[in-house]
Amino acid sequence: MPTNGVFVGTKVVPIIDGEPVGCSTDLSLELSSEVIDATCKDNEGARQVLPGQNNWTCNFSALTVYNTDQGVEELVAKWLAKDTVSVSISTGVTGDPLYTGDGYISSLSMSFPLNEVASYDCTIEGTTPLNVAVVPA
Repeated sequence: MPTNGVFVGTKVVPIIDGEPVGCSTDLSLELSSEVIDATCKDNEGARQVLPGQNNWTCNFSALTVYNTDQGVEELVAKWLAKDTVSVSISTGVTGDPLYTGDGYISSLSMSFPLNEVASYDCTIEGTTPLNVAVVPA
C-alpha cells in the first residue's frame, strides 16, 4: 500500500549501485531545467524562453562508517576511477515513487571535526535521464 499524506524523511535513503548508503543523515534530489533565451524585439520588453536540457543532482550526507557495503571508502574509489554510479531514491514501499538514474560523483567532502562525529557530503550529477517509476510489489 503506497504511503499517504505527509511522511517522515527518514524513510527515504540513497541507494548507490544497489546498496543503501550506510548511516545517511540527509538526502535531496534537485531537478532543474536550462532555458534558451528566445527574446526578440517583438516581445515588447518581455523575456521569452524555450525549454532546454533537464538536469538532476542527488546530494546526500552521511556519518563516516568504515568497512560498510556502501560507505565513504567505496565512494572515494568510484570517484578516483571516474566510474558512473547508479542512484535510486525511494521509501521502498510498494506503490511509492522510485527515482533512478546514472551519474558521476562530482563532489565528495569529508569532515573530521574535534569532538564530533566524522561525516561526509556527496553530490552525484546525473548523466542519464531521471527515470520516475513506482516501487514494484
